Amino acid sequence: GAYVEDIRLDEARRLLTATSLPVTDIAARSGFGSEERMRRAFHRHLKINPAAFRARFQQKDLKP
Repeated sequence: GAYVEDIRLDEARRLLTATSLPVTDIAARSGFGSEERMRRAFHRHLKINPAAFRARFQQKDLKP
């Protein structure tokens, strides 16, 4: 249910920000099973796709 999806999203966010793994690998490692399922969950909960989430974090990380 929703709790499991929250755990998966937490892990996906951690992997997106802490690694340079491809999004497809992150989807598999975080338990979504497919990139499409992870993308839909990101849109539902965060209103952003995984690649944009990663890009936004990296931009913040680069500012002095």
